[in-house]
Amino acid sequence: MKWDEMKEDKRPKKGAWAPGYYTNKCQECGDGFIGDKRAHSCADCAYIEQPSK
Repeated sequence: MKWDEMKEDKRPKKGAWAPGYYTNKCQECGDGFIGDKRAHSCADCAYIEQPSK
């Protein structure tokens, strides 16, 4: 995946998402994203409301 095709987001850290400048692959949806080197979820997946049980 090319750099300009990756998701980029500046929202604050939440769950497995944190902003940064490293290329990663989301373990939830499989999309490429730019974030912190330790992030393993894109911001879109991290900010999805979890259904209450």
